[in-house]
Amino acid sequence: MKKKIANICIVIAGTIMNAIGVGVFILPNNYIVGGATGFGRFISYYTGLPTSYSVGIVTVALFFVGLAALGKAYASTIVIGTFLYPVALDVISKIDIFSQITDDTFLTCCFAALILGVGTGMVMRVGGSVGGSDVLAMVFNRKKGISIAVVLNSVDMVALLLQCPFTSINEILYGALIIVLNTVVVNKVIMMGSNDAQFIVISKAVSEVNTAIQEKAGAGTTLLLGRTGYYGREQDVIICTIRKRDIRKVKDIILSIDPVAFITMMPASEVSGEGFTFARKASV
Repeated sequence: MKKKIANICIVIAGTIMNAIGVGVFILPNNYIVGGATGFGRFISYYTGLPTSYSVGIVTVALFFVGLAALGKAYASTIVIGTFLYPVALDVISKIDIFSQITDDTFLTCCFAALILGVGTGMVMRVGGSVGGSDVLAMVFNRKKGISIAVVLNSVDMVALLLQCPFTSINEILYGALIIVLNTVVVNKVIMMGSNDAQFIVISKAVSEVNTAIQEKAGAGTTLLLGRTGYYGREQDVIICTIRKRDIRKVKDIILSIDPVAFITMMPASEVSGEGFTFARKASV
């Protein structure tokens, strides 16, 4: 229950960050934008409706499409983003201090991409969705077998093209820059982890090294049975995942026992299990 509540809070925070990125940096500067917001801008331009209202129409319509096509289980994952995003966007758009927070176009692009990327990445890290064009992607994927990426890119391209007639070349280019930077930030946030490290150790003194890592570094190890490539001899291989702060300590332990041990170290993110995300059981 605590985890579910925490995930809901993260989805809410990420959705509000998306609204801030759009309402503070994108809409006031007339940059093109993809997804439901892009279609909302198109509707707003030709109908005179506030952008937040037209975005709300689009997201709610897509929500009911997802509910009808994919069922309640899927709809429950996008309900927060569907209804919270246009409301938050409307509130932010009405705060005068946010209407022109800076005149520097490069700064607006960078902060728009940063805030949108962090917000979207937060939502995606906990398995949530901000709704919008994601719904169409899921519908076409499940019903027609079309790749989610293909549908998302196609929908975004249509949204971007629809905004071009009432957007200047500079605004189009800045909007494209935001989209590219946003993608980079989203990927970074999704992949962001604890930055632990994983050691793979091959040593003639494998038993001594294994015991020393456990006793002196307090780290768990796993032994895999391997075979040397040249001589074809059986060889135990140590795999050990440790905290970043213990990297130097573990390496020194290994080399103090076997100075010619073969050691490979690589970053390990999103590590979970006994000894990391919860305490190691003494009996194991």
